[in-house]
Amino acid sequence: VRVALLLQESSESFNFGSGSSGRVDGTSTWDDPTKPVRKVVQTTIDISDAPNGSCSILTINTLDRPGLLVDIVRVLKDVNLNVVSGEVDTIGSQAHDEFFVTYKGEPLTAPMQTLVVNSLNYYLSLNEMATNESY
Repeated sequence: VRVALLLQESSESFNFGSGSSGRVDGTSTWDDPTKPVRKVVQTTIDISDAPNGSCSILTINTLDRPGLLVDIVRVLKDVNLNVVSGEVDTIGSQAHDEFFVTYKGEPLTAPMQTLVVNSLNYYLSLNEMATNESY
């Protein structure tokens, strides 16, 4: 399963129909200027089987931020994955994380891969998830 997702604010903020100023920042004259504009975060999640077949390899590439690792581990724990090992790298502002994971001692099945990808995409898209709970 390979998913590349460009997460962005709902299409309402980018609707340049009539009555809109069509400003570059995606706001219009009808938008509340005090409302925070959600940042675009590009996230790539890839899940493959390990060469020895004992586990699955979960690779996440996204914008680094404080608390990112805590958020990833929290999501993996919430879906009952066991992290066998992992490697966490940050290159500039990009985080490249690789985890060897199992579910009940086995590699992830296709439905479980879909659940993991969807869960991570949802929570990583919040981008501010760990601001109050980060270590």
